[in-house]
Amino acid sequence: MSVADMSHSTPVGRRLLNRTVRLDRRAVPALLEQLERASYGVVTPVVLRELVCGGWTTVPAQALRGDRTVMRLCLQLDAPDVRDSVLSAEVCARPGPGSNRLGHCAERQYPGPCGWTPAYGLARVEARPRRAAYVRKMEAFTLMAREAIARAESLGMADVVRCELLVFRDANQLDRAKARVQALLSSSLCDG
Repeated sequence: MSVADMSHSTPVGRRLLNRTVRLDRRAVPALLEQLERASYGVVTPVVLRELVCGGWTTVPAQALRGDRTVMRLCLQLDAPDVRDSVLSAEVCARPGPGSNRLGHCAERQYPGPCGWTPAYGLARVEARPRRAAYVRKMEAFTLMAREAIARAESLGMADVVRCELLVFRDANQLDRAKARVQALLSSSLCDG
C-alpha cells in the first residue's frame, strides 16, 4: 500500500476526505502516531523516509529535530539516513585553517553534544579559545551519554536512551538530558 492509497483506505484518510487540509512536515509525528496506534503496518522505512524527508512540503526535515516519535522510529526501523536528515545542521563550508565564530570549518564540523573527542576538543579550543567552557560541557555530555547507555544496556533500554539523547543538540542542555535519562532508567527499575 502506498502513502497515496492510504488516504482513501484508512480512518485517518476518511476524516480528511472532502476537506481541504494543509499539512506540512510538523504534522508528521501525529500522523505516525495515528498509524502506529491503528496498527496499519504501513510505518516502514520507506513510508518514514517519504514523510520525514520527501519533497511534498517545503518545511525541512530538521523541523522534526526534537520529536521523540520520529527518533524512536528511526532507531526501530533502522533508518539512519532519515535520522541523519532530521539531525543535520547547517554545515560550515569555510576552508581551513580559519574557522567561523564557533571554531568550526569544513574540516572540523560540530559533532553534536555526544560527539566530543579529545582531538575535536583540542582543535576547537585552539581555533576559538573563548569556546573552552562549551567544549568542557561537550566532554561532560559525551561522558554522561556513554555511562547512561552502558547502564541502559544492562536494562535492555540502550536504544531508548540513545533515542532520547539524540533529541538534545546542545551541550548546554546537559542537566535536562541527565534528568530525562535518569527518569527513564528509574522508571525501568520500578517497572522491572
